[in-house]
Amino acid sequence: MNYTEPVPSFHAIDNFDGKYVLIITNKIVWYFILNNSVIFLDINGVLISSTMHLATLGRLNDIYSPIAVGLLNNLCQTTNARIVVSSSWRLYGRKVVYNNLFKSIAMLNWMLTSKHKPIPIHIKFFDEEPNKNESWCTPFRMDILRSRGEEIDAWLDTWGHLIDNYCILDDTRNVLPHQKDHFVCIERNESGFDVDYYEQALEILQQPNNPQQLKLNS
Repeated sequence: MNYTEPVPSFHAIDNFDGKYVLIITNKIVWYFILNNSVIFLDINGVLISSTMHLATLGRLNDIYSPIAVGLLNNLCQTTNARIVVSSSWRLYGRKVVYNNLFKSIAMLNWMLTSKHKPIPIHIKFFDEEPNKNESWCTPFRMDILRSRGEEIDAWLDTWGHLIDNYCILDDTRNVLPHQKDHFVCIERNESGFDVDYYEQALEILQQPNNPQQLKLNS
C-alpha cells in the first residue's frame, strides 16, 4: 500500500469488503484481517420465530424467517464469517439446514423485480480439516458435553487454531463465562434475529485481530 501524499495525524477506521479494518494514525496503517471468523448459529428462536407462524396463519411452525436469514446472509458477506451450526437442527444433517437457508434467500429473491440483481448466498459452512465432514457443526455428546458453551469449547479445541474470532447467536444464556464477550443473546421475542442483534454481532466480528503495521510514504 503506497500513498504519495502525506497523511495527517488522525485516527480512522474503515472496512473493505469485511476483510480488513484499517486504523490510520501518524502515517502508519495498522490493518486487521477479519476473514477467519465463525458464527456459532442456533436456529430455534434465532431464525425460527413466532412471527412466521402468525404470518402464515399458523400453517408453518418450523420455517426459517427470510428476514432473519437475509440479515445473517448480509452479516456473512460483510465479515466473511463462516457458519458452525450449534443448534439441535444439526442432528437433521448439513443438507437439511442448508436447504432451509437456501429457501429463505429464494423467498427474498422472489420479492425482487426484474430490474434487481438476485441476492447471492454468502452463507457458507465451516469446512476444514481435521475431520472436515464434522467441522460444520458443534459436537453432540450429551454424556460429556452438558451445555451449549461446552459444545462450542469442544469445537474450538479442534478447530479454534484456524480462526481469529467468533460470535455466538443463541436464544439461551447457556454459554461459558469466557465466551460472554462473543455472545449475542437473542431474547425470546417474536422476530428472532433482527437488525439490533445484527449490529451487536457485527460489532463482535469486527473486533480487530492480528494487527500488522504498514508505514506510509510521505
